[in-house]
Amino acid sequence: WFAAALIALPGALPAQSAPAMGSFKGFVTFTTSGSYTPSAGTRSILVECLGGGGAGGGVSAVSDGQGAGGGGGAGSYGRVFRAAGAGTWSIVIGAGGLGVTGEDGGNGGTTSFGGTVLTCPGGLGGKKGTTGYPQPSQGWWGGAAGVGGHINSSGAPGTTGHLVAIPSGGF
Repeated sequence: WFAAALIALPGALPAQSAPAMGSFKGFVTFTTSGSYTPSAGTRSILVECLGGGGAGGGVSAVSDGQGAGGGGGAGSYGRVFRAAGAGTWSIVIGAGGLGVTGEDGGNGGTTSFGGTVLTCPGGLGGKKGTTGYPQPSQGWWGGAAGVGGHINSSGAPGTTGHLVAIPSGGF
C-alpha cells in the first residue's frame, strides 16, 4: 500500500547561478513520517507532497440489487521550491483512508513538510453501498488544494459506485 509520499530533492547550486540554472544532486523519498536534514552543501530543495487517498465505500454483502460503494477521493498535491536553510524539517505522511464493510470509507490523512511550510489534505472516503435497487453510491471529494506551495492542486473526486445485478439462476 502506498498511501502518500513526500519527496525532498536537494540540489547544490553554484553561488553565481539563479535557481533555474541549478541541477539536482540527489533525491530522497519518504513514505513514513520522520524528519529531513539537508546534507552539507545543499542550498535549495524542491518538495512535493501528496495527501492520503480516501477509502472507497464498503458494502455489507454482494447480492442482487446491492449498489457498490463510491470511490474515495484522491489526496491533494503541493510543490514548493525553497532555500534549504540549516536545521531539520519535520515530515508527516498522511495515511490512506480505511475501508469498512457496509460503511462509508475513511478519509485520507494530511501530509505535511516543515509543519506548515507545505500541507496537503487527504481525500474524503466514498459513500457506502446501499441495497434494494438504489441509486448508485457517490464517490466523494478529493482533498482540498494543498497550502503553502508554489503549485497547489485539489485531489480528484472518487467515481460513482454501480449497481450489482445477479441473474436469478446465477451466472
